[in-house]
Amino acid sequence: MDDSILAIPRKPPEGDPCNGCGLCCATVLCALAVELLGAREPPCPAMEFAEGRFWCGLARRPSRYCGTPSVRDRRMRVLIEAALAIGEGCDASE
Repeated sequence: MDDSILAIPRKPPEGDPCNGCGLCCATVLCALAVELLGAREPPCPAMEFAEGRFWCGLARRPSRYCGTPSVRDRRMRVLIEAALAIGEGCDASE
C-alpha cells in the first residue's frame, strides 16, 4: 500500500474548493459511474489516488474507463467535468 494514502486530506466544508478527500466518490455513485461503468454501489470504481489525493478517473483519463480513443480524451474530459460540476466546490454533505 502506498504510504501517502494514509495522509488523505480531510473533507473541506461543503461549497469550498475540492481538495481530493474522495468522500463524495467513496459514499455515493454519480450517474456517470452507474451509466458508463455499470457500478451498483460505492465506492466508485473510477476513483484514482495520485499525488496525495483522490481524482475522478472518468474526468482524468476517460479512455481508460469509457473505451474511447485517447485522442478524444480532452473533449470527453470537458464534458465529464461539466456533467459532474467538477471545479464547482465540495458537494459532499457530512
